[in-house]
Amino acid sequence: MPLKSGFTLLELLVAMTAASIVALSAYAFLGQNVRSYNVVLGSYADESAALIRRVQETQRKVFPVLPQDVPKKKKRADRMIRPN
Repeated sequence: MPLKSGFTLLELLVAMTAASIVALSAYAFLGQNVRSYNVVLGSYADESAALIRRVQETQRKVFPVLPQDVPKKKKRADRMIRPN
């Protein structure tokens, strides 16, 4: 009797079914974590923005001589000396 090597079609179907179940469960788990992360990140961003606003308001009250907004950086072309 000749020796046959390889997998049968049934073995391949069972392996593919098991792999797809594992992949789908991992996808669902990771999708849920991404949604949770976005919710937490959004709340931290809101809290951080509120904290920064409070700090800026306090600084403006304590140091009234400071400018209201930080001036923008000048472009390099604006800083160069241009010949007349």
